[in-house]
Amino acid sequence: MYCHRCGSAVPERAAYCPSCGVLLTHAPVTRNEFAAQAEARPKRRRRGKALLAFGMFMLVFVFEALGYFVGDVCGFDPNVSTYVGGAVGAVVGMLVLGWRDLVIPRANALGESLCMGWWLLTSSTLFCAFEVGSMVASGEWYVADGWPLRVLGLLVMCLGIGVCEECMFRGLLFGGLLSCRRGTDADVRLMAVVSSVLFGLAHVEWWAMNYADPMAWAQAVLKVVQTGMLGLFLAAVLVKTRNVTGCMLLHGFSDFLLLVSSVGFMDATPDVEYVTSGPDSAAVVIVYVVAIAMYVPLLIQAIRVFAKPCASPFATKG
Repeated sequence: MYCHRCGSAVPERAAYCPSCGVLLTHAPVTRNEFAAQAEARPKRRRRGKALLAFGMFMLVFVFEALGYFVGDVCGFDPNVSTYVGGAVGAVVGMLVLGWRDLVIPRANALGESLCMGWWLLTSSTLFCAFEVGSMVASGEWYVADGWPLRVLGLLVMCLGIGVCEECMFRGLLFGGLLSCRRGTDADVRLMAVVSSVLFGLAHVEWWAMNYADPMAWAQAVLKVVQTGMLGLFLAAVLVKTRNVTGCMLLHGFSDFLLLVSSVGFMDATPDVEYVTSGPDSAAVVIVYVVAIAMYVPLLIQAIRVFAKPCASPFATKG
């Protein structure tokens, strides 16, 4: 049987839903009954919530601009202040939509997220170790002065990215897309894929790409696939844990591990070009192919989650 409020599986004779915590004052319902209840909700209300979610998604960019302005006035690192501003705006958007339960950390959800994401953090660590090892072997490795402060700033920036992008793509976008649907298992799976593809597309600077360069196209396609796989895995984490904070930490720490050697210790610029032209194009393609291969276990985990009944995590409120 399933919770009458969020549609999650409910043990027999349970007093509270294990997912959304609602008191089961009503009898549990079947899966078909829950879908019918979702279909009965006024379409105008669902469309209004979807439009609000998309509006809050766009408003995050305004918060990023405000963060950059405040950081510039106060003398903070512009990358850190921009993403911290975006994180604030994204969380505000989640609260406005009534998805407070999704952004409040829960110990059990964080633990489950870390158990699911151990390979993501391991693969990021392996990439970091390979980068350091290759630079040491070539004699290019060095540690610049002031590295502790840079590492701390990088950590804050990456956590800001994790909070910002997860609330935007796994929260406002995924939830907004689902608000247009009935909330069935098929809807959750479809909108998880759609939001993940959009997540991948957002990581390519299409306006700056050299469209006449076949290698640039190869990099762009591979980057969308790699980031889309990551997005689908994080969507699966959200669906399974019904909490986005684990996704934030996995995303933030993964980015930190990928950047700490070059940006934290070697003082390189944190601005990363995902699509480049020139002599390094083939190397970038190889890196993306390796990254996609290493993300296959994450994709398998996501498929396993979505192969089972998967109620919308956004049904916990309203």
